[in-house]
Amino acid sequence: MRRKTVFSALGGLAMVGILCGLAYTMIANKPKPEKSKKEEKTIAVKVKKVTYSDLYEPIVYHGRIRSTEIVSLSSEVSGRILNGDVPLKEGQTFRKGQVLVNIYSDDFRASLMADKSNFLTSLAGTLPDIEVDYPTELGKWKKYFSDIQLEKPLPPLPAIKSDKEKVFMASRNILSAYYNIRQREITLTRYKIRAPFHGVFSTVNLEVGAIASPGQPLGRIIRTDRLEAVAEVMPEDASWIAEGNKVEIHADGKNHKGTVIRKAAFVDPATQTVKIYIRTEAPVLEGQFIELVFNEKPYKSVMNLPREAVFETDKVFTVENGKLKQYHVEVVKTTDDTRLVRGLKEGLWVVQEALVKAEEGMEVRTLK
Repeated sequence: MRRKTVFSALGGLAMVGILCGLAYTMIANKPKPEKSKKEEKTIAVKVKKVTYSDLYEPIVYHGRIRSTEIVSLSSEVSGRILNGDVPLKEGQTFRKGQVLVNIYSDDFRASLMADKSNFLTSLAGTLPDIEVDYPTELGKWKKYFSDIQLEKPLPPLPAIKSDKEKVFMASRNILSAYYNIRQREITLTRYKIRAPFHGVFSTVNLEVGAIASPGQPLGRIIRTDRLEAVAEVMPEDASWIAEGNKVEIHADGKNHKGTVIRKAAFVDPATQTVKIYIRTEAPVLEGQFIELVFNEKPYKSVMNLPREAVFETDKVFTVENGKLKQYHVEVVKTTDDTRLVRGLKEGLWVVQEALVKAEEGMEVRTLK
């Protein structure tokens, strides 16, 4: 019995060995699938021959509108402020010649009239002596006496032809009285401040009814019929901007024209920029921000490339002998769509588009 069991076990093991051998043989002899050969594709790229030229491109700066004349008003006399030709209010517009500030002057005017009356009395008392001592000069002095009107400024004195005549008139206090009255007449004009131009009150410090004192600030006015734009530009751009250059002004969605009228001859130490001043007739307001386009900035020996042709800030691909080659370039100007560059050798073919997963040495076909 024991002998029979041993033979059965050996037979089973033999059978397992035979089956394993058959399985191995079948697997080993199974035809191996051929590895798929990766089909390599050669991509086509758009290229352009490198050539350089001088380009004139617009350059944009932002600026602000300001008046060509800004005047601070102050009183030269004292007195109560009365109503003028226009309300003394911030934002009030006015026209040239209108009374902006009117200071009470009746007392001063009455005193001036008294001085003129005394002057007439003195002159009238001098005429008989002139008739005796200087008969040839009597006519001009009588005419001068007749021409004087109390409500109007004194006319100029007649021409004094000799030293004797001068001494005579001075001894009668005619000359000193005349110049004293003329000085007071000038002072009287300072009780009314008239507009030197068409404009607007930008600030007002005193209103009607307040007392003005000599030297006291009354407000500030700005001219509104002559405006200019001020732009702060980089020194390298200021070097080619000149008086007379035309400028496009963009404001409130509209385009206007301007002309460069002057350029600062120094760099602002705070901003490191140069101020450019542009005259404009555009319907804009003092203090308004605008966009300024200078149209003639020269770029020497540059090439215009699409924005997507430049990657990693300053790199491009060229195609040489059917393969990509990478170069660094100098980017002279950047816009939303283009790059002005230099630094490539003329005659090379530079790639004009963005390439995905491209690398130096990759084989490509060119589309010109």
